[in-house]
Amino acid sequence: MTITDANANTSIASQSVTVVALPITASFTVSTSPTIGVQVTFVASASGGTGGYSYAWNLGDDNTATGNPASHTYATAGSFTVALTVTDSSMTQTTITQIITVSQSPPAPLSASFTMSSASAQAGQSVTFMATSSGGTSPYLYSWSFGASSVSTGNPVSHSFTTGNYTVTLTVTDSSVPNETAIASQTITITTRLLTLVVPASQTVNEGSSLAFNVSATGDPSRTINLACDNCLAIGATFTLNGGLGFASGNFTWTPSEGRGPGTYIMTISASDGTLVVSANVSILVNEVIEQPVLIVPGPVHVRQGEYLSFMVNVTDPDWAADNMTLAASGLPDGASFDPSTGFFNWNVSSVQPGLYTITFTLTSDGSMVFQDSKVLIIHVDNGNGRCFICEFFSTAGTVLRTSTVTTNPWLLLLSGMIGLTTTLAVGTRRARAQLRRSRRLVCG
Repeated sequence: MTITDANANTSIASQSVTVVALPITASFTVSTSPTIGVQVTFVASASGGTGGYSYAWNLGDDNTATGNPASHTYATAGSFTVALTVTDSSMTQTTITQIITVSQSPPAPLSASFTMSSASAQAGQSVTFMATSSGGTSPYLYSWSFGASSVSTGNPVSHSFTTGNYTVTLTVTDSSVPNETAIASQTITITTRLLTLVVPASQTVNEGSSLAFNVSATGDPSRTINLACDNCLAIGATFTLNGGLGFASGNFTWTPSEGRGPGTYIMTISASDGTLVVSANVSILVNEVIEQPVLIVPGPVHVRQGEYLSFMVNVTDPDWAADNMTLAASGLPDGASFDPSTGFFNWNVSSVQPGLYTITFTLTSDGSMVFQDSKVLIIHVDNGNGRCFICEFFSTAGTVLRTSTVTTNPWLLLLSGMIGLTTTLAVGTRRARAQLRRSRRLVCG
């Protein structure tokens, strides 16, 4: 320091002064209440010391940072000690700490939505609803309203509707206290279900065999469905029905009689729900079953000389008209006639000897398959007294053979014939004598 007086005299004095810097002070702030997953910003301030500060952070969860400001996101909840070290240009440092509390993240607001398997289903068709929810606190409770006082719970759910427009409402309730709810709604349009008839493909059956098949119909579940076979009665078929709301089934049974084949029959099946009517045809091919014709002739016939014999030869063949059957006879005795167009046999039994007469009747077809049947008829012709010695001879011989336990051979046949002839002659002689005695008594009387 220099001092000068009025006379210009000066005096100088000096002294050393040491200047000491102020201590460093520091502080920091946290940008928000720390929560898991949310970034936190730390802002520091410093004073004192020598300018030109640097900042080092220990964030308390084994993570560090530098600079000012510094940011960090905590992954877990809890209390953490955050330390800030400020260093000035003279390497003077100061450290401060602050405890922060990281809390759980608050749940996101509860939200709900849903999808449905069809937004324009048919009446009676099942529609599936699937809900999606987020936020809030799980687990969730799902409540559904389908309109018309119909409700359900759960996820997913299914529901069927009648015809009309409906608003489907989903209400989701979480588990927080107090509960949080979210609501979602959609509109669904239900159209009238088409009446559908299902019948089998073409069928094939043989004459005399049974055919059966089922048909079914589906439609609006609010309507009663009926089935009918329009021409079953005409061919003698049976059709039974099991009808109800939205569904019906029917059973067709038929056994084609002889003469139905060959032919094709179109069966018309119809379904009705009171408003709609649908029909479908089932084609049935009936195969003809060719049957063997059978010739029917009388059994053994006994007739006397002088009598008139007449009978008819019959044929059992359902295919007669189609097969053009032809009758014939061989071995006709003298005086006998046979009309193949009518099957009548006529014989005035005269001028023939008593005995056995064998006639063979033959039936032949000339259709697509040739059949033939033949029958042999034996006619016993007696004499005028009602006797046929030759017939009785062979009849007695046959009786002896049938009652014999010995194996039949030609010698036994000859012996039996002789026995029969002798017996017949003896019986005839006794009867003739008795007749003669009666005659004499009448004359004498």
